[in-house]
Amino acid sequence: MNVLEIVFRVNRYLGQIYEKNRISKGWRPKPRESIRFAGPLFPFDKEWTQHRHSIKAQERYALDRLLHGSIDLLGVSGLSIGRPTNWHREPFSGKLLPKIYGKSIDYRNPEQVGNIKFIWELGRHQHLVPVALAYAVSGQTKDLDYCLKEIENFIEQNPFGLGVHWCSALEVGLRVLSWCFVYSFIALRQGRDELNNPQLLPAKAKQSIFEHVWFIRNFLSRYSSANNHLIGELTCIWVACNVFDLGKDGLKWKLFAHEQLEMEASKQNFVDGVNKEQSTYYHYWVLEYLFLAYLVSVGSGTPFTDEFYQRIIKMSFFLEAIQDRCGNMPQFGDSDDGVASVFALCQKNNPIDHIVRAVRIFHEGSEEDSDHKAYWYTSIAKKKINYNYPVYEENKLYPLSFNHGGYFILGTQECHIVFKCGPFGHLSIAAHAHADAHSVYVSIHCREFLIDPGTYAYHTKQKWRNYFRGTSAHNTVRVDCLDQSVIGGNFMWLKKANAWCEGIKSDMEKDSVSGMHDGYLRLKDPVLHKRNLELDKNKGTLIIEDHLECKDRHDIERFWHFSEDCLVWQVKDSIWAENNGVKICLQCSDAELELVRGQEDPPLGWVSRRFDYKVPSWTGVARNNIHGDAKLRTLLQWDI
Repeated sequence: MNVLEIVFRVNRYLGQIYEKNRISKGWRPKPRESIRFAGPLFPFDKEWTQHRHSIKAQERYALDRLLHGSIDLLGVSGLSIGRPTNWHREPFSGKLLPKIYGKSIDYRNPEQVGNIKFIWELGRHQHLVPVALAYAVSGQTKDLDYCLKEIENFIEQNPFGLGVHWCSALEVGLRVLSWCFVYSFIALRQGRDELNNPQLLPAKAKQSIFEHVWFIRNFLSRYSSANNHLIGELTCIWVACNVFDLGKDGLKWKLFAHEQLEMEASKQNFVDGVNKEQSTYYHYWVLEYLFLAYLVSVGSGTPFTDEFYQRIIKMSFFLEAIQDRCGNMPQFGDSDDGVASVFALCQKNNPIDHIVRAVRIFHEGSEEDSDHKAYWYTSIAKKKINYNYPVYEENKLYPLSFNHGGYFILGTQECHIVFKCGPFGHLSIAAHAHADAHSVYVSIHCREFLIDPGTYAYHTKQKWRNYFRGTSAHNTVRVDCLDQSVIGGNFMWLKKANAWCEGIKSDMEKDSVSGMHDGYLRLKDPVLHKRNLELDKNKGTLIIEDHLECKDRHDIERFWHFSEDCLVWQVKDSIWAENNGVKICLQCSDAELELVRGQEDPPLGWVSRRFDYKVPSWTGVARNNIHGDAKLRTLLQWDI
C-alpha cells in the first residue's frame, strides 16, 4: 500500500465518520430533478414475449416456492426467507444482523454476521428477476405483486446507509442492476410508458434507485481494491443510468462510467485476453460485466470502442481455450459462484458456459431464438441470435499460448493439458490469486484427472481458506512445507511468486513447454524451480520434469490432485486412476509416494466445486529430500 492509497483510505475513513453522523440525523442524497423510467433493456413487447416463451412446470414450481418464502441459495436447498423477507436475517444460520451504520459492520466477522455470502446473495435481488420474467410471459399478478412488494419491503427495512446491505458498493450495484432487469420485464408486459405510473414505480423506489447509484459512484473500489469490483460497480452505474433517467447527475455518472469502463477493460486484462486476477471465475465475471455493458451501449446507440469489444472476444476465447472438448474447465484462483444476473431459478448449467455461448452467438450474428441467458443478454443489443450455434471448436488447434497471461495449452484429440506459468495476480494485494505457479491440469478423453481443487471458503474457516489458496492444494512443487507465496490475509499476499515461460515447442510428434518461478528464492538457501512438460502425441504420455537449483538440503513435495470422480489406487511407485472407463497411470519412481484422501489436519485431499462445499478426493504426494541441484521426473500414461 503506497502513500497515496494510505491518504485515500484515511480520507475515506474520516468521510465515513462525517457520513455516519449525517445519516443518524436522517440525511440521504436527494436528486435535483424528477426520476423517471427511461426505457427497458429489451426492445420488445408482451406479444413478442408470449409468442416465444413459456414458463416450464419445474420453473413454475420453484417460483411458487419462492412466493411462499423458500429459496435455493448457494447450493443449499429450501432456505426459509419468509414472506415478506427479513433482509437482516442470515438465512442459513438464522442470525439477526444489526441495523447500524453499514460501513461500521465487520462483515468479515462470522460472530457478528454469520455467513455474509448468504445474506448478501439474497440482498442482490437476483431471485426477483425470474419472477419478473414469469410475469412478462404469463401476466400473473401474483408475480408482479411479489416483485413490487419485496422491493418496497427492502427499502423500508434498509434506509440509506443503515445495515449490512449498505456495506459494499458492489453489493449495492448488483441490487440496482437486478431492479433494472425487473422493471424492464415489467415494461414488456405493461408497456414502457406505464412504468412511470406510481403504482409500478413509486416515489420511494425512485428515491432508492437514486440513492443506490449515488452510493456506488461515491464509494467505488479504488487502489488495491480496484479489481473486478470496480468493473462491476461501473457496469451497474452504466446500466442503471440507461434504464432510469436520474437527471443531470445521472447523465454525468453515465458518461463517467462509460469512460472508466473503457480504461479498466484495458487496465485489468492483458492484451491476450487473460484477466490479471489469475482466477478462472473472476475472469468470467469480468467478462460478463464488460459484455453486458457493451450490449447496453449498442442498444442505447452509444457503443464502446472496437478495442473494448475485441477485448471481450479475446476474453471469451481464453475461456474456450482452457476447457476441454466437453466443457470441463480448470478452476484456477478464487471462485465465489457470483453472477451478474439470473433469468431462471432452476437453471443449473455452468454460468461460465452461458456467457461464452452468449458472446459467440452475438459475435456470429446468428438468426434463431433461445430462451436462455444468452438470448436475453444479446437481445439487449437488438440483434437476433441463434442459441444452437456450437460452443466448442470441433478441432481445437494445439498448442495454444497466452504469453502475457501465463497459460499454455497442449493437447490432441485425446488429451487436454493446461500449464499455468505467468504473473501472480492483480494489484498489490493480488486478492483472488492462489499459490499455484507451474500447476498442471489434465483431462483425457473428456474425463478430468489432474484438477485444481477450487476455493471453498472466503471470510470463514481460516484453516481451509489458507489451504485451498496454498501450494499443497495445487499440482505443483512445494519446498520445505512452505507456500510459493506468502499469505497476508484472506484477500492479501505479502510476497508473490513470479513465473515466466522459457519457451514452447511443437512438431508432429511432441509438444513441450518450460517455465520457472522465483517464489522460493526468498529462502535462506534460495531454490529456483524450473518445470518442463513434454507431451508425446503418438504414445499418449506426458513427462513432467522438475529442476530444483539450490545448494543445501530441502524437503520437496510434488502434489497430484485427482478429480473426485476418479477411482484411484497405488501400485508401488505408480498411481492408477480411472474415470468412467478411462484409465491413466502416474509414475514417480524417484520418490516416496503416498495417497491421501479427506485429511483434516493438515488439510489434504479435497475438492470444492462450489462455495462453502467440499468433498474428499484422492491426492498423490511424492516426497524427496534433496541436497543441492536435483531433477525429479513424473510420467503420465494413457491409452490413445
